[in-house]
Amino acid sequence: MIVRLTRTLPMESQPGAGQHAFYYSDYIREKTKIFVPYKGAATQYDFSNDVDIVRISSPDAVLGDKTSFFGKLSVFIVKLFGDFICSFEAIKELWSIRKEVKLVHVHSIGFMFTGLILKLLLRCPVVFGFHGTDFIRVKKNRIARMVFRYYDGFIYVSPLMSKPIKEMFPDKPIKYIGNFVDTEFFSLVESPPKNGKFLLCVASLRWQKDIQTLIAAYAHAISINPDVYPLKIVGIGPQREELENLVAQLKLGDRISFEGSKSRSEIFTLMSSCHFFILSSIKEGFPKVVLEALACGKFVVTTKAGALSSILNNEVSSLVNVSDSTGLGDKIAEYSATKFDYAQAKKCRAVAEQYSIRTLVSNVSKLYKIVQREYE
Repeated sequence: MIVRLTRTLPMESQPGAGQHAFYYSDYIREKTKIFVPYKGAATQYDFSNDVDIVRISSPDAVLGDKTSFFGKLSVFIVKLFGDFICSFEAIKELWSIRKEVKLVHVHSIGFMFTGLILKLLLRCPVVFGFHGTDFIRVKKNRIARMVFRYYDGFIYVSPLMSKPIKEMFPDKPIKYIGNFVDTEFFSLVESPPKNGKFLLCVASLRWQKDIQTLIAAYAHAISINPDVYPLKIVGIGPQREELENLVAQLKLGDRISFEGSKSRSEIFTLMSSCHFFILSSIKEGFPKVVLEALACGKFVVTTKAGALSSILNNEVSSLVNVSDSTGLGDKIAEYSATKFDYAQAKKCRAVAEQYSIRTLVSNVSKLYKIVQREYE
């Protein structure tokens, strides 16, 4: 049995959340038990594998953009408390079947202590998956690094993480898996969309995504090319009111719309229909949303955050420096004047197909086998 600890699974309101835990469980042919907070999961999922979901009452807190020292301390205490609640629930659920547990995979730093406790009590290997923000937290947090030294292996999604992870954990097996995209669901658009007269950004409304720069860039773009299509921003987050106020101040309310949360099917429809896709992040790991846009054959205008510059090329994208609203606006204006090109769309699709689910899940399984050998 594989045990997974994750903060989220895909939900109608957040279809992009928790996809690693979901797809690993669905594709790896092992009995699986997933522990996830009530607020982080739907009541029912359709797995093709033997998967049991245990929903737990684990509290959580979000660190704001300008959180004070005491605010950060309170967030830390809440997260630590939630971690130990998860430990209690997991032990209670697993103790009677502990001999069946072959491996624990921790998908969120919020459950790092639970992973360690289960390793010690169940005497099984534990692995951790590094994504964008978790990697940054561990790199800065000495306590987290100390805890993870007791883990047995690591997965990471960005090639930029390779050197620092090897330096932090030199004697541990690590595996780069990139991110993945469901290329069967996000399919190629073979003809110009009938209603594709808009630009699209799909991102959480948090400081890491730097939507302020995107809004400023759009304002610059229409000053160059008044015919730039309207911009739709899909996503939710703590900055929405602030961003809406900025749009109003710039008198762009008739050009920029906040679409809120969308289902996976709705996001596919928007990606299939948009003129091109934009991302303005200042912090990233390996953004899945870019792969989804490419799988739909869409050109991407983005910053050089995270792994983006290493996975994209100038045939399928145009990259600018982070926080460069003028540079981003210039590209938005330039590519707004282009027309649908099926040959280019196929090149975009070809990049996405390098990161299909089946290929990357196979790599995860290889790491599992390596760490399990130490316990045989």
